[in-house]
Amino acid sequence: MPARDDIATLLAGLEGAWNEADAAAFARLFAADAVYVTRGGAVWRGRPAIEEGHARALVGPLADTVLTLRPTHITFPATSVAIAHVDLELSSDQAIIRAVTTFVLTLDGKRWSIIAAHTSEAAAVH
Repeated sequence: MPARDDIATLLAGLEGAWNEADAAAFARLFAADAVYVTRGGAVWRGRPAIEEGHARALVGPLADTVLTLRPTHITFPATSVAIAHVDLELSSDQAIIRAVTTFVLTLDGKRWSIIAAHTSEAAAVH
């Protein structure tokens, strides 16, 4: 399905931007008025705040981490709306962080962009 491929491409763009420590490229995949809720519960409103928050993370405690995103479920409640549940892994030599992010995406013409994201720590597997 082309829409799923487009969303996979967008997620690959997020991975690439993070792994290149390019907060501006990361933020460009979000809508101008997007809202991002971090693992820690901070709420970043708008693309500039999303870029600034990720720029701080990329030079701070998450510097030199590798981001891997694995979509687990993508649904289309409307033609121009998608919801993607994604397993997230940040790995470094020191640790691995696992989380789940829910992305809400909208289609504007031919371009998908993220309008909302919420990341939560992944539950421990027993």
